[in-house]
Amino acid sequence: LDTLGQIRQRLGGTPKRLLADARAITLDEIGSLGATHPELLVYSPLPKAREDITPGGRRNRNSQLRHEPEAVRKWRERMAEEAAKAIYRRRKLTEHPHAKIKNRGFGQMPVHGRKAVRFVCLLHAITHNVTHAGGVRRRAGRRPGQNGT
Repeated sequence: LDTLGQIRQRLGGTPKRLLADARAITLDEIGSLGATHPELLVYSPLPKAREDITPGGRRNRNSQLRHEPEAVRKWRERMAEEAAKAIYRRRKLTEHPHAKIKNRGFGQMPVHGRKAVRFVCLLHAITHNVTHAGGVRRRAGRRPGQNGT
C-alpha cells in the first residue's frame, strides 16, 4: 500500500495537501499524484536550476518544461507564490521537535492500541514542551519556577 493509501485508510479520506522534502518526491510522482488526486495540493520546494548550462542544455530544459504534465506546471506556479513558500516554511516548526523526540528513543512506537499510542505521544509532547520552556527561561536569565517579576 502506498503512503497516500495508508493515510486515506487511517483517516477515512485523502488529505487536502501534502508537504514533502525536495528529495522525498520526484516530478514524476507529483505528476502522477495530480492525475490520480487532482484535489491534492503538493508543497515541496522547487529544485534549484543550474544557471551554468550551454545554450543546447537551456533549449532541452525549456522543451522539458513545455512538455511537463499539468499537475507539475501547477505545482511550479504554486511554489513560486509567497503564500505557498510560507506554508512550506511552517513545516520547520515541527521538524525540530520531531528530531528531539526521535533522539529520545521514539524511533518506533513501543505500545499498541490507539489509547496507548496517544498516551505515549502526549508524554513526549509534554516532555518536549517542558524542556523547551526551561531552555527559553535559561536564555532569558530566569530559573525555572520564577515568574519573571
